[in-house]
Amino acid sequence: MTTELKKIEQKELNKIFENRRFRTGGRVDLSLYDLTGLDLSLIYSTGGFKGVCLYRAKLVGADLVGADLVGADLSKADLQRANLQRANLERANLKEAYLFGADLAYSIVDKANLEGANLRGSSLNRASFFKTNLINANFSDCDLTGAIFDSVYTNWGTKWDRATFDSTVFSTI
Repeated sequence: MTTELKKIEQKELNKIFENRRFRTGGRVDLSLYDLTGLDLSLIYSTGGFKGVCLYRAKLVGADLVGADLVGADLSKADLQRANLQRANLERANLKEAYLFGADLAYSIVDKANLEGANLRGSSLNRASFFKTNLINANFSDCDLTGAIFDSVYTNWGTKWDRATFDSTVFSTI
């Protein structure tokens, strides 16, 4: 049984963040909302985004340290300079997402779809990529120190120009 997500407008979203009764320990749970195309760039949350639709959402500079984004749809989302340290992006759809300069250190990106994603200049220190789709993704100028790429899907279009590979582990299918 699939739960239908409630479509929300920018004005409603702003009210949620302004209204303290929706906050629990600084967390805002938006997992039941469809946030397609909304500007969430000022978010500070470690809260529930599990399975949420963030298609084309603007999350520029968002602080999402430790966020639960399991199964979230972040396709074509603008996540440039977002702080996603220790975030759980397992099974997330990041197809064609823009993650320029994002920080994904210690994040779990297992079984996620990063097809065509632009991660240029991002920090992926000790991030985990298990059975992740990296086809046509751009990892140019990324810091991949200690990252684990296990059984990942790549092709000739996946870019690694000038990336740092100190202690990086690779295993492709």
